[in-house]
Amino acid sequence: MSPKALPKHELTLMLDDIREEKGGKFSLIGLYTQDIIVEALPALLSKLCFFSRLKGGEGDFSVRFSIKDPNGDEMLSKFSPFNMTARRDGYSHVNFLISPFSLHLEGKYDFTIYLDGEPFYETSFFVNKTKVLN
Repeated sequence: MSPKALPKHELTLMLDDIREEKGGKFSLIGLYTQDIIVEALPALLSKLCFFSRLKGGEGDFSVRFSIKDPNGDEMLSKFSPFNMTARRDGYSHVNFLISPFSLHLEGKYDFTIYLDGEPFYETSFFVNKTKVLN
């Protein structure tokens, strides 16, 4: 049996929706660049999704996601970890969907993927209010 090895993070996208199609294809809908723009707070998004592609690695890993609001409070405490298997010569897709997703604060939100309880990938996104022009 091969020793366990971490995969390499290739990309993580934040989206409105992810649809898994036949033939191993994914439809990625409503890509956010870095900001989520809302008219007012609090705001409720019907869905927020994260699509992550990992390359290589070896073994089974426990996966958990974390989003901390601008005050540093954990927003995903109700979600349990799940398992994924990394393949040395292949790719793994780790997709995560939150529905609904409630936003109460403007500012920076920290997103982290944990593998086996250790931080694996970290990034941030921002929630900003905008005025609607008449």
